[in-house]
Amino acid sequence: MIEKYDEFDFRLICDHCGDECDELFNTFQEAVEYKTDRDNGWVSVKNKNGEWQELCPDCNKGVVIAEMRGEKLQRKPPKPENMEGF
Repeated sequence: MIEKYDEFDFRLICDHCGDECDELFNTFQEAVEYKTDRDNGWVSVKNKNGEWQELCPDCNKGVVIAEMRGEKLQRKPPKPENMEGF
């Protein structure tokens, strides 16, 4: 979500994990432009209720996006070689 931070700034917050973008923006439009620049890693997706959600670079993976849209995806279990020490 894009939220009014204080009297002068807006901030971008991940709707999935709650992490905040490190940058503050002077206008709502600046925050929109930042998240639409694919190099920054943020994405906007519609969830299963048709509401727009903002996802940070860590949460914008395919499984998270699909789950927010209400799709049922099976997560693959880790491969045994990646489970050393567990």
